[in-house]
Amino acid sequence: MTSKRAGATHSSPNKVASRPRGKFKRKAIIDAAASILMEKGYDGLVMRDVAARAETLLGNLHYYFPTKQALLLAIFDEESSAYAVTLREEIGAASTRDKKLIAIIDSSLAEFAKPQLKLWRILVALAQHDTEALRVLRRENDLFHKAVATELRKIEPRLTAQKASRIARIIWAMLDGFAIQITHELDTKAEIEALKAEARAAILAIVAHP
Repeated sequence: MTSKRAGATHSSPNKVASRPRGKFKRKAIIDAAASILMEKGYDGLVMRDVAARAETLLGNLHYYFPTKQALLLAIFDEESSAYAVTLREEIGAASTRDKKLIAIIDSSLAEFAKPQLKLWRILVALAQHDTEALRVLRRENDLFHKAVATELRKIEPRLTAQKASRIARIIWAMLDGFAIQITHELDTKAEIEALKAEARAAILAIVAHP
């Protein structure tokens, strides 16, 4: 007969990960994996190396992330969540409607200055020939679109859900282009700043007539 105490030792990974110690360990694993991914690319993301950098046992890592794909998804979910928080904070700090709209562009552009931009470049490249990576990319794009669309409707309540979603996709398309420009430095700094100004003007114009 199994006692309640014995049964309690077999908690699910989700329950363990929700505890303070579990959250800390899970975050350490994700951070370790993200750093290796940026350094060595997807092929260099080896679970044993992640466990070593996170200072945990390989068995413990598999307890939280049974597969490499699950770990990859967690990395980008972490990035998406961090972006959503930053987006809300930047918009919340803006004092006018126009400034709030511009904050959507500026908060995203600020992300491009961070080393984590390399993670997205890796995912985009990988998605060209890996169906699992493509699934992750589509999911993360969807999370971005929803986050921006939600904020757009708060800023301009007259926008329908469909219109806000489409505007969010247009913004993402512009930002994709900026990411390429900034990454490869195809333009001078002055030209990039001018392009940023045009992007700010564009979002104001798009939302001007909901």
